[in-house]
Amino acid sequence: MRELHVVALSSDGKHLVVTPTKGSLKSAYLLPVNARLRKALNGELNAKPEPPPAPAETKPGPEPAESRLSPREIQARLRAGQTPERVARAAGVPLDRVTRFSGPVLSERALVIDAARDATLTRARLGESKAPLGASVAANLAAKGADPATNDDWTAYRRPDGTWVVALTVTTRGRARRAEWSWQPVGKTLTALDANAAALGHVDRPIPRPRAGVRPKR
Repeated sequence: MRELHVVALSSDGKHLVVTPTKGSLKSAYLLPVNARLRKALNGELNAKPEPPPAPAETKPGPEPAESRLSPREIQARLRAGQTPERVARAAGVPLDRVTRFSGPVLSERALVIDAARDATLTRARLGESKAPLGASVAANLAAKGADPATNDDWTAYRRPDGTWVVALTVTTRGRARRAEWSWQPVGKTLTALDANAAALGHVDRPIPRPRAGVRPKR
């Protein structure tokens, strides 16, 4: 049975974001927060709860290592896109001492990605895109013959100046290319940082919605 890790609460507050890998948003799942989940958390789904095991005798272990980084510095490095493993090495502490700080950061990064994907990109001489970033990228990937479902590994990190960068690595025809957009939550400003990001994030025509009961042509 595969273990999943809770990352954050979704933006609508109705789902938990869980992933199979700590510190990563790749292959994330949405777990509905419903009455059955609450019963499971309260132990109400077990017909006969088993008695707790007797505490095992443990010997006192070594004193925990002193971290070379403060909690604020750890979270700043995680926001900047560093992996928990790298931050743990820099701090000189075990990995679990870092992952305890990663939950709020991963939640913040997930919210940034959602907000940027819902924003609209404007290009010089072309004007405003006719669809939000997420839909524009999916449509352009489909037009290139790439499967959008296999190119959905979005990530985000924050620069030292406070600007967020939303990035996506796209693989088409066996070649991987990275696209990056800057996102300023205060002004809700989305800007392409490279030519690939500008091309993928903009469409000049509205994207038609599939009609109910009609399957798309293959």
